[in-house]
Amino acid sequence: ADFATAMGDKAALTTLYLGSNKLESNADLATAMGDKAALTRLDLRNNPALGLPPEVVDDPLVGIIIRAIREIAAGTTTAAPELKVVLLGEGETGKTQLRHRLMGEQPDPKPRNEFEREAQRTRSFEWQQLPQECSKSGHSYQAVLNLFDFGGQRALMASHRFFLSHRRTIYLLVMPVTWSLEACRLEHWLKFVEDLWRQAAREAAARAFDSLSGSGGRGQTTFEDLIAEELERSPRPPICVVLTHCATPDRKRKLDLAKAKALCEKYQATLIDDYDSYEDSKITERVGKVREAIFGAARDPALATVWTEQYSKVGLERRERLKSALGFDTTGLRADPPVKTLTIDEYLREYCGLDPEETESGDPERLAAMDQLRLLRDLGVVHWLGERSELDPNDPLRTQILSPAWVRLPVYRVLWIAIAESQLLRQARLEEIIRCGEPMLDDDQGRAIVALMKACGLLFRVETRYGTFEYLVPDRLPDTDLTIKDDTSWLGPNGDGTFTERGYRLDMGFAPDFFMPRLIGELYSHHRCEALCRSSFTLHFDTAPGPVQVRLCLDQPNAVLRMGVSSKEASVLDDVRTRIHDTAKRILRPRRLGEFVDFEGKEAKKRKSANELSDPAALKKLVAALDER
Repeated sequence: ADFATAMGDKAALTTLYLGSNKLESNADLATAMGDKAALTRLDLRNNPALGLPPEVVDDPLVGIIIRAIREIAAGTTTAAPELKVVLLGEGETGKTQLRHRLMGEQPDPKPRNEFEREAQRTRSFEWQQLPQECSKSGHSYQAVLNLFDFGGQRALMASHRFFLSHRRTIYLLVMPVTWSLEACRLEHWLKFVEDLWRQAAREAAARAFDSLSGSGGRGQTTFEDLIAEELERSPRPPICVVLTHCATPDRKRKLDLAKAKALCEKYQATLIDDYDSYEDSKITERVGKVREAIFGAARDPALATVWTEQYSKVGLERRERLKSALGFDTTGLRADPPVKTLTIDEYLREYCGLDPEETESGDPERLAAMDQLRLLRDLGVVHWLGERSELDPNDPLRTQILSPAWVRLPVYRVLWIAIAESQLLRQARLEEIIRCGEPMLDDDQGRAIVALMKACGLLFRVETRYGTFEYLVPDRLPDTDLTIKDDTSWLGPNGDGTFTERGYRLDMGFAPDFFMPRLIGELYSHHRCEALCRSSFTLHFDTAPGPVQVRLCLDQPNAVLRMGVSSKEASVLDDVRTRIHDTAKRILRPRRLGEFVDFEGKEAKKRKSANELSDPAALKKLVAALDER
């Protein structure tokens, strides 16, 4: 009431900053905001009791914010917390068995042979809704937890990232104690989740930076300032590390528990080190610990707004109807859902009750519908690439919504085809792989899958030396090849004893699993590539002085990309470095990469010293320096 009185004679206000004021969405606040027609800027950040979703608080249209406050105050909306729980880790670490236990189901029996082991592997991802809903003190409603179980095979990693998000997500990293930390790649997975969070902050900061620069209102604000602000506004997602096979005798354990605890502390993850899917005598207690860790993560401050966000009751009914139509219901995923694809116009008309031709882009109802679509994307219920800046403005994918429950089978089927096949796939063979499975796809659906995979960097259409167009599937590359271990091996002698290669390195900070396949795919479209694998390959550049051979090798644990160039021409070296660096930046966009750093191996340094001593002037200078001493 005091606030309403204070604001009563402020009808001409154009800008109002009310951040961090412990405001609540009640009748007094709704009344105070009712006549502020002149407002063009309203800042209500850091007021969690308002119950406003972050996208509403950040909305540039003040009318959207005021309307949301009125709806909450009038009781026409309700909170409906919904979270995603993601199981990640290497293959055969026990993720699926943990999912069965969390669902109250019996795990698959221990495989007796390689055939049974192969049959039990998760070849894409599985989804189930946890039967136990999560409650939080001070709230009368419970959160719905959606469990995603992703296959751990290396060839699937690049595809997984299109189903993941740092928002409203809890990550469970599954690591067996019978594996070493290096085999589990614990730090890689912790960095993977952190990178999702940091990359999202960079994207948001980049958009804000461009907007401020375009309007001339940037002032002294730097890009780094905006990143720090975004990271504070959207805290990192909670992570739980579950150690499996904990009933294993100590003599068979390989995981260094002390180092695992130190890594979890470094990345602010919770460690659960007393779990075994096959130990029935204490399974209720041990599964209970994992479940409690999930519930504790759901109450993490990073997910505070999930509990207070308000949605119209009609909107919630539409959300559930759309989820079911797309193949997500409490019984699990349906591979052949009633709705496989729909356009934005169909979504607005059939699931939001709006006429797309009569509603403007800034209409409050339409904006609310698009916010709900973003929510479903974060929950992994829809595939929608409409806000991808790298897509052409007229690309049909911007207006298409696809069901992940339906998309996953043909997409992952391409990744599972026999490696014995050619590196390049003919158009007819690709269509056969995508369409000829369960469920069957028609021509239009097959083309939609191909377009999605191309947009997401899972397929690259390339012109062969024979002038035909074929497709490269970089994620089908073998895992191993001759790996260059240190910088010195880049610099090797020719037959006459001379050295012809210069070496460079790019320190990236973190190298996602998708980086090297994507790099190969992007370069393969324009250059001849040989000896392809997930860690290294050879690239041929055509330059003005002549053909140049480039060797690239990724040291993924240390996030270092090494490059050797068979030329000493300065112009050639600069051209090659620039092309590789620009391609790497495009793949990791909007990460800001440092420039390539030159390195010289020990043998090169020895040769340089010898050359200096063979020069009479250099030798005379050295003798003079020794005489002075």
